[in-house]
Amino acid sequence: MQPSPVYALMRLHGDFMATGGQRMADADLDRVHAFHDRLREEDAVIEFDPNIPADQGIDGAAGFAFRPRTIDDEDRLIRVNGFTVLTEEGDMIWSFPPDLPDLRP
Repeated sequence: MQPSPVYALMRLHGDFMATGGQRMADADLDRVHAFHDRLREEDAVIEFDPNIPADQGIDGAAGFAFRPRTIDDEDRLIRVNGFTVLTEEGDMIWSFPPDLPDLRP
């Protein structure tokens, strides 16, 4: 699943949550902020299921899909399902970030 565009965005989000965006490239910060904006604007979450076919996936990639947000999704970017189980720390990482100052010059 690593070649998937959404997988790359999720990795950027994880880096952002771990660092608060410090020392991230401006282009990466722009991508992660645009990703957060899209999920908020569309009121969506990312669902991972290896059975999602490419023609229903994101950017023609199998395994990931945008899904309408439900109350059970809380403030997470991802949907918890049989393929995605979160620890308490994972729940913090895969949630929307707190409002942080923009660190770009």
